[in-house]
Amino acid sequence: MSDITLERVETQEQIDTLCSIAQRVWHETFDALLPEGQTDYMIQKFQSDAAVKDQMAHQNYRYYLAKLGKEYGGFVGYAPWYEGKAEMYLSKVYLLPEARGQGIVRVLFNWVEQEACKEGLSKIRLTVNKRNTHAAQVYAHYGYETVEAVQTDIGSGYVMDDYVMVKHIWQPGESLQELSREQLLQLINLYSKNWLAMDGVWFQSVERKRGMEEAMFHDVEAWKRFTVTEARRIRNFLQLPEHPGLEGLAQALRYRFYANLSHYTLTMQGDALLLRVLECPVQQARTRKNMGLHPCKPAGLEEYAGFARTIDDRIQCSCVSCYPDTQEEGCACAWKFTLEQS
Repeated sequence: MSDITLERVETQEQIDTLCSIAQRVWHETFDALLPEGQTDYMIQKFQSDAAVKDQMAHQNYRYYLAKLGKEYGGFVGYAPWYEGKAEMYLSKVYLLPEARGQGIVRVLFNWVEQEACKEGLSKIRLTVNKRNTHAAQVYAHYGYETVEAVQTDIGSGYVMDDYVMVKHIWQPGESLQELSREQLLQLINLYSKNWLAMDGVWFQSVERKRGMEEAMFHDVEAWKRFTVTEARRIRNFLQLPEHPGLEGLAQALRYRFYANLSHYTLTMQGDALLLRVLECPVQQARTRKNMGLHPCKPAGLEEYAGFARTIDDRIQCSCVSCYPDTQEEGCACAWKFTLEQS
């Protein structure tokens, strides 16, 4: 597998090699499937020197030769944005008999998918002769589904009698577009719970293996980095100015992952903003499992102070109450934010 390389077809020598491979594969495959003379006609029309050059120059075709070690074993040809559509047309996946069974075809199909992904295309389409059952089975193995049958007049009394096969490439977030508002809200809640579960899973793994002290060290280090990333993305999402002050912070705090998981209050008290988290899912879960409470104050200081500084670098954070330094009843933890006076 590691000896398989792909070369983009650009030179005359590469075009000659491609056409030679195509001629061998076409005659081997289609002489028994097509009327007499049609194979030669289609080679001349679609895979001759002139045809290949025209496809690359005017039809956005890209050809790559597949090399196994020092020998060429086949090629792939495709056209992104074919006919102006947001799809890729997979024109050719050809292998010489002696190159089959060595992993080249998998490399070629994977390559095409990566290229479609780079182009932002959600569909790869191909056509296969109805009588070419072996090729159709290979395409099906790699996830292509038959969507229709087509007959195409290619001139000189010849017709291509094909199946159209398609493979869908899901784009990031594409499935969300199918959901209702209610479903999206439910999914956001689910994602938030999943995030919290992952946070707990890794922490407890370290806790069991190395003890609470080392687990807390990694917890603090993780929050130093994550809270900045979360705050920066929320700030950009809300399009907050450089110094949005405590009002901007109050707005941003409402969009943290954690804000979807617990009840909380945000109160302006003079020149300070007070955040009180009324219940903590982490401590509730540890209590249910008969585990000791999480000594979260060190991590909480990094979490809230780092978040606030990223929203506005003038904001300072102090802990009002957080285990093990619990000073206030009626909440899981409480944090005070003030604006540094210049």
